[in-house]
Amino acid sequence: MTERFPEAARVAARFASPLCLWMALGWFAYPTMVQLLGAAAGESINFAELVTFSLVAGVTFVVLAAVLGAFAFTEAPARQPPQKIACMHCGAQMPEESRACPHCRKDIPW
Repeated sequence: MTERFPEAARVAARFASPLCLWMALGWFAYPTMVQLLGAAAGESINFAELVTFSLVAGVTFVVLAAVLGAFAFTEAPARQPPQKIACMHCGAQMPEESRACPHCRKDIPW
């Protein structure tokens, strides 16, 4: 595995990003549902605390969905093939960072 983030992580992020948006929608709707259920049951609810927590959770899931979406739906940068140079002794092609020619086995002075 030469990539830092393999393709499996991108697939998982494509799956999790819409789920995070769904969770955010649920957290934004939660205070309204609790208020309706509390009114139907005749209970008093600390609505300010509930709204604060729901907003923080909803915004957190929206940000998480944006980060996962940006990761999942952008392509990984293409890897550049190693540059090749000619050996000064035999002329064979070899990777630029070589210290010795793989063909003639002579040391390269750089």
